[in-house]
Amino acid sequence: MTDELGSLLEWFDLKDELRTGWELRNINSPESVAAHTWGAAALCLLYAEREEVDRQKAVTMALIHDLG
Repeated sequence: MTDELGSLLEWFDLKDELRTGWELRNINSPESVAAHTWGAAALCLLYAEREEVDRQKAVTMALIHDLG
């Protein structure tokens, strides 16, 4: 259980982690990794069914795609 909690706490830190590509290109007010992930998940929720994609699988992939 402590490993899961530790991972969860690390994931919460992604709200403070700015996207590297944006920083490298000197983008003003770059989005955080968490903001990007939330946006990707929201797009999956809205459009998966229309695109004939498994919604649960798409949202799951969106939520974990930047954890590495």
